Amino acid sequence: MTTVLSVQSRVAAGHVGNSAAVFCLERMGIDVWGVDTLSFSNHAGCGAFKGAVRTAEEVRDILNGIDGCFGLENADAFLSGYLGRAETGGVVLEALEKARRKNPNVLYCCDPVMGDGGRVYVAPDIPDAMREKIVPAADVIAPNRFELELLTRRSVRGIADAVAAARSLLGKGRLRLVLATGLEEGDSISVLSISESETFCVSTPFARFERPLCGTGDILTAVFLGKLLTGDVPTALSFSVSALYGMIRAARPGGGNAPGLIEAQRELEAPSEMFSCRRIP
Repeated sequence: MTTVLSVQSRVAAGHVGNSAAVFCLERMGIDVWGVDTLSFSNHAGCGAFKGAVRTAEEVRDILNGIDGCFGLENADAFLSGYLGRAETGGVVLEALEKARRKNPNVLYCCDPVMGDGGRVYVAPDIPDAMREKIVPAADVIAPNRFELELLTRRSVRGIADAVAAARSLLGKGRLRLVLATGLEEGDSISVLSISESETFCVSTPFARFERPLCGTGDILTAVFLGKLLTGDVPTALSFSVSALYGMIRAARPGGGNAPGLIEAQRELEAPSEMFSCRRIP
């Protein structure tokens, strides 16, 4: 059975971080070792919340426990999202190095969660840690438009900018693929997969809500990784974007700020509307 180690945040109510990724991957038939970097009552963007961020040492203890019982090298892939602390990123890299010493083929997919809409909402030392240490250790990263700008210190205003920015990161360390998300153009929104030799794009209509939906990037990245582990990039891109769109359509306007993950979980088997993947010259 395919196994993914997922190191992300968790909320008691809502679907972000591991509260979204673990469900999606398990629903796709993938075993998940979920390690939580924090435990909150709900997404911090909803306003008031309760809970605490785990220390790097607490995360290390859990990873060491998994290693002792199951062997970190037996994970097919590592997935990381919201870290909470820059030191936690170092702990993830320690675990990854330990796994790769025994199994160099362990794939690392990093969602470099730092901010959105022009606003950084993580600890101030996390962007530098992402840029200098974490991203070069990853095989795949999945930044939104703003995070791609933070990583590259470039302005990204459209697809051409995104491709140029992403390719400036490739070749540093192991990084071979950038999944650039949230590229708005008129009434559509696009996701790109960018490698050194080719770029693929999937576009969907832009769904507007009173409040932005939380967890869409976490869902997209998890589903993309799940399909990538058993298929090729264009297939993973088309499937993940289509499945997410079905969940977004199932969201209730005014009834919360999360995609309809539970209501539309069958999208993870077969998206109700499949959006085609096109190659960009």
